[in-house]
Amino acid sequence: PASDLLNLDVQFSSSDNITVEIFDLNGQLIESASKQNITSAQFQFSLSNYAAGVYVLKLKNSNETELHRVSIQR
Repeated sequence: PASDLLNLDVQFSSSDNITVEIFDLNGQLIESASKQNITSAQFQFSLSNYAAGVYVLKLKNSNETELHRVSIQR
């Protein structure tokens, strides 16, 4: 569970582009960030303005998309 900050570290075996998106359970995009031509990167999202609950984290690169649940607790 996260409370105020969500830290995300990503690593690839070769250089790639990545997009990270956070959605509420209604499908509304609430945060988005992307980086180009990376082999590793850190993303940090402030969650202090969002209500407690479950959100969906979407990670996309050129080859795949992953979905993860993120729980915000207060």
